[in-house]
Amino acid sequence: LADVQGSAGMADAALKTVEQLRLLPQPLRDDPRIDLAEADAAGESGDPVRQAEAAGRVVAASQRLGLHLLEAQGRMALGGALRTTGNFDQALEELETARGLMADAGNRAGEARAHQGLALVHLAVGDIEAGIRETDLCLATAREVGARIIEADALNILGSIEIHQGDFSRAKESFSSALGLHREIGNQSGEADALQNVALVEMWSGDFVSAIDSFTQVREFYRELGRKPSEAAVVMNLARIEGARGDLDGARRLFEEAVGMYRTQENDAALADALFGLGEVLLTQGDLMEARARHEEALAIRTQRELPVAMESRFALAGLAL
Repeated sequence: LADVQGSAGMADAALKTVEQLRLLPQPLRDDPRIDLAEADAAGESGDPVRQAEAAGRVVAASQRLGLHLLEAQGRMALGGALRTTGNFDQALEELETARGLMADAGNRAGEARAHQGLALVHLAVGDIEAGIRETDLCLATAREVGARIIEADALNILGSIEIHQGDFSRAKESFSSALGLHREIGNQSGEADALQNVALVEMWSGDFVSAIDSFTQVREFYRELGRKPSEAAVVMNLARIEGARGDLDGARRLFEEAVGMYRTQENDAALADALFGLGEVLLTQGDLMEARARHEEALAIRTQRELPVAMESRFALAGLAL
């Protein structure tokens, strides 16, 4: 049940089911599959620390029991948690190990999922070429074995790459294909992701009215699913749109909301981005003291995590010093 709830994007419900399973008598409550369900649900709900802890238990137990497929699943969950918290080298190591275990077991769908995880890490660090390579491998493998949900996820990633490359037309085609697949499968969480990506195309194309409508729908979707990190990302995009439209009060309110949401999550990079955006709005409004405070906090986070956008914060602070 927890696996089904997690796959459907019902993260909070899945975590409650896990808590109920923990009440079972031994040895049932020590089944590492419960830990895997907890790891997946924690990842969906925006708790990468809990996700990593549960995934670590899966890896340890599966190694002890010689369950290589379960070990691979645990390592993929661990890799996802490490990516979210910015530990990219460790994430690549876990995901590559998982891919090898899936290949050894002849699990092609598992291989495709590992390629997907690797693509996301490469893209997170700005290695677009490697991200495209892993996405293509994921898409080809998923189509080969008929893993439609993985194919849809890969199309979403491909569309995101196409947005980065400025090819909005191809991106919309990729996202629309993903949306259709998720609807056919009945994957509510995936459908929300694809709809959000359509909203991104609308935003980057300058169709702000449509983008606001789409993002608002997606936010409600994510709220119902309990996907807090995804909801926070939507709030960030709504804030950017309001800023671009010149509604500084609206942008400030939304950036402040995003900052509050990210402070409850283990995602320093996103928190720094929200603080930077808030600082820029405050600067435009003439609130120089608050703008400096937000930019200084963003710079501290970016410097500590050695994020490549730290220079952006330094330039913003330099401007405030003039």
